Amino acid sequence: MPYCKFASGYWHLGNAYKKAGNKKEAVIAYENFIKYAKDTDSRVKGAKTILKQLTSQ
Repeated sequence: MPYCKFASGYWHLGNAYKKAGNKKEAVIAYENFIKYAKDTDSRVKGAKTILKQLTSQ
């Protein structure tokens, strides 16, 4: 269980950094979320999309 909550923390951190305009930290947080999240987590696909958007800007 804590494993999922750990990954979820990165998801929320990425969202907060993105909203604040801190692209560099948001990219790191989303990369860590993808790394630690379970494949069944529906947010993984969204995180990959957001990551592509952030890195292409």
